[in-house]
Amino acid sequence: MVLPMNRDVAVYMMGLGRQGGFRPLTHRWKWNKMLHQDSVWLGDVNAGLRCQWFDRNYQRPIIIEGQPTEMNLPPSWHNRGRGGVSVDEADDRVLLRAFSGSRTITTDQTLSFNFNLLITSFKTIDPDKHWKNRYYHESAHYPTPDFVTQAGVNVVNLHQGNDLNPYINYPFHTTNELTKYVKSMHNRNVGVKLYYTVRELSTRVYEMWALRSLDDEVFVPGLGGGHPWMLDHLGAGEGSGYVAAWTAVLPDGTLDTSITTTMLSRWHNYGKSWHGPKLLHGPMHPGTDTGYGDLKRRNDNTFVAATYYANQDSTMADVEQYTFGGERARMMIEVDHDGDGVPNASSAWYEVYNGRNVFCLSSLPAIRWRLKWHLSSTNTAGLLKIDRVKITPLNIGSNSG
Repeated sequence: MVLPMNRDVAVYMMGLGRQGGFRPLTHRWKWNKMLHQDSVWLGDVNAGLRCQWFDRNYQRPIIIEGQPTEMNLPPSWHNRGRGGVSVDEADDRVLLRAFSGSRTITTDQTLSFNFNLLITSFKTIDPDKHWKNRYYHESAHYPTPDFVTQAGVNVVNLHQGNDLNPYINYPFHTTNELTKYVKSMHNRNVGVKLYYTVRELSTRVYEMWALRSLDDEVFVPGLGGGHPWMLDHLGAGEGSGYVAAWTAVLPDGTLDTSITTTMLSRWHNYGKSWHGPKLLHGPMHPGTDTGYGDLKRRNDNTFVAATYYANQDSTMADVEQYTFGGERARMMIEVDHDGDGVPNASSAWYEVYNGRNVFCLSSLPAIRWRLKWHLSSTNTAGLLKIDRVKITPLNIGSNSG
């Protein structure tokens, strides 16, 4: 596959291992299942092209404990490591080539060389309008209409963990209160963004047992763990199990627990084709001034996340981008059921925050457990090392949260 572009247009390049900036004279790239790189953009302010390559096994990255799972390499383009992408100059053109390398195909074999093309720019750039947006962020509390007017705020980012939006990625317990609040903000020409995405889902979800009945379609299978309520009610030993996600403390002191989701599924259409609860102006997208978008991993182990925002009539729209990650310490628990020294199963990778974390092993019965560590850091952070490991048994009481 060869995509020619005018050299005067292909000024900048981003993707395939490059964080952005001027396009190099030549670039070579190969597939890597740990990096989740599958696309590149070439262009300038007023014209550009983004190309993505994939196969029928494509799946968006599933985020577990802050880390994406391994990429499903496309069998067609990857071709056991023979495939790749090159960028080269040729006279007044720039040639973007995607190749799969040599292979032998049987008569009953089918290959799918899928690709997506996006032509940029998507809309007229309005810097003056962009820089007039003033955001307010807070989790435990939310601002009043009088406060945002006095502070000059015109977009409120309403995180979970407060009375209006208490639960992780499930703002449907307080729809009446949210409706009143958002309307009061709209009367002040202030938009409201709800923290409502699909990476993890609160265990307070009304449809918990319906979603569990779909096996691995909505929830990522795993060894369970997490809060005692999850151990008692979700049954990691029954069926496919689950992967515990993060926990939030609510204003009344109780806990909100969550489960890792598969990102894209029928749950992604909630409020549309499923005719679920409706909020504010209608279904969650686009009427609630909200949307959450892409996550990409860089070579230096940091992540870039983009948030897409639009209000109901699209008179106010924007994209936020932020970077996080860098130094990371993760731990996996391997389970040896019969004591032969060979692990029979393993947990997900758990992030070790500030040098410590708490893990529930009651759902991982075994003769032996083995801890497996993974250390990584950015190029400028220096080398990470383990000084010592201390294991302290804890007795955690039950909670109906």
